[in-house]
Amino acid sequence: MGILVVDDEEDICLLISTFLKKSGIKVESSLSVVEAEKLLESKDFDLHFLDLNLPDGTGFDLISQINEKGKDTGVVMMSAYDSEEDIQKAMDLGVDLFLKKPFSKSQILNAVDTLYSDKQ
Repeated sequence: MGILVVDDEEDICLLISTFLKKSGIKVESSLSVVEAEKLLESKDFDLHFLDLNLPDGTGFDLISQINEKGKDTGVVMMSAYDSEEDIQKAMDLGVDLFLKKPFSKSQILNAVDTLYSDKQ
């Protein structure tokens, strides 16, 4: 178990992953929908940080696979765009939190404290 970070911007993916690993959290990361789908098939995660726009799809594409597992997991959607339609669709699909890029380390920590810490 742990956290999955999916973002096509390698710097952001690495930043979040490194930050969480330094906090003692097990983290896997992916730069694409296809990579993330493989990870989701083989492992269970307690929390997912999903970029909305990915080169081979969207974070929305991954939510159904996450929900199919039927486990109580948290989902944080990240995007440089924050249109009302995207936020509403995210919430309708079960996203727990929508973070607008750029976000701060404290926003990441707050998401982890709220959606992940109680699963430990």
